[in-house]
Amino acid sequence: MLQPKLKLDGRFFAEFINNRISIVSESTGVPQLTAPQIAKYEVLTPLSAEQTAIATVLSDMDAELAALETKLTKARHLKQGMMQELLTGRIRLV
Repeated sequence: MLQPKLKLDGRFFAEFINNRISIVSESTGVPQLTAPQIAKYEVLTPLSAEQTAIATVLSDMDAELAALETKLTKARHLKQGMMQELLTGRIRLV
């Protein structure tokens, strides 16, 4: 378990770990985050209010990306269905 020396916003710290630190697979093939790996990094932290604001923006962006990916998947399925209709001859383009 990681314990920050200063007060940190949990979401800010999680974003830092997930996006800035590469977790390597050990001999077991299971990705692990070990103390020697994390000890190499120095985390420069903004003020607590800024951490919260940054974490909120990043969370909102993640949610928006997920919504866009869902929309893209639906559009691809619709396109595939339309192509199937055209290939079977049920719908004709004039």
